[in-house]
Amino acid sequence: MLLYNAPLLIVLSFLVLSLAVGLYSGQKENTFREYAVGSKRFSTPILMATLLASNFGGEILITSIVLTYIKGLESIIWEFMGFFSFWMTSLIWLHITPFIKHFSVSETIGHVYGKYPRVITALFIFVWCIGGISLQISTMCIVMSMFIESVDYRIMVILATFIFITYAALGGIRSVTNTDVLQFITFVIIIAFFAKLCFEKTGKSVVEVVSFLKNQEKFQWSSLHCNTILHLVLQAPYWFLTIYDPLSIQKVYMASSPFQVKKVFYIALSFTFL
Repeated sequence: MLLYNAPLLIVLSFLVLSLAVGLYSGQKENTFREYAVGSKRFSTPILMATLLASNFGGEILITSIVLTYIKGLESIIWEFMGFFSFWMTSLIWLHITPFIKHFSVSETIGHVYGKYPRVITALFIFVWCIGGISLQISTMCIVMSMFIESVDYRIMVILATFIFITYAALGGIRSVTNTDVLQFITFVIIIAFFAKLCFEKTGKSVVEVVSFLKNQEKFQWSSLHCNTILHLVLQAPYWFLTIYDPLSIQKVYMASSPFQVKKVFYIALSFTFL
């Protein structure tokens, strides 16, 4: 039965491959620096790939795509505003070279403000990450329940979660980074494939699809009323805070220099628009 269940085979193959890459590329030195930041020996393309893989996780399936379908142009503008957090990060981190050798943002906060703010920051990041991981697991549940029917999808979710925890705990940041690169390559291929498939199913060209969307009220500029514009303006400062997103800021500490930070976030900004 397993051999005839293509979705289940694809999921199992990807999980096994992720585990193999994660364990094989684990830290070679038994030091905390190697575990936390990989001794800062990552290339720019690898840091860019892991940055994008971290920021475009599976939760987009149940947040951004759904909001775009519901709110139209407003949601698209909101998403594009978020891209500038990469640009802000590249500018700010060029001027704080003394902190580039730290292991985490909580260490930087502790260095400047003392022990108690460091603990508060660490606890906040811990809670934030629990929420993010929970959302990822919820996404896995939704997707697997749709495509895997031969076995209880919850078993697959538990297996996937156990595999991710295993290579992250044993291999450290290098394992997480290399599996992020694998996921980045995989999902780029999948997104391109599904985009091509969607256009083939509609039987329309890109120009025809864009023309169709322009005729939909929610995608017209006239749909942006005063309240909508005010709402977007008031939310703009939020993106100045997302430069402290724990997933993104950790890539800064993994970089070898502020110049590499600038290159990574600038390149990621270009790919994010795509």
